[in-house]
Amino acid sequence: MFVVVLFLFISLVGKHKPSLEARIGLAALYGVAAVPFFYWMDRLAFRRYQKLRGGAPARDPKRKR
Repeated sequence: MFVVVLFLFISLVGKHKPSLEARIGLAALYGVAAVPFFYWMDRLAFRRYQKLRGGAPARDPKRKR
């Protein structure tokens, strides 16, 4: 979803519109960089929420971090 919105933003905003290949490449590059970051931040916030509520789930000892 983020990549699609970014592609549309790049396509609609600005005086000089980049080529279609450049718009797709830019959106994909930002997507590759941002999606793991969004996942990490969401996981961090959820674990903090669980810790504050006192309901942190027990970790599986077989699973590595």
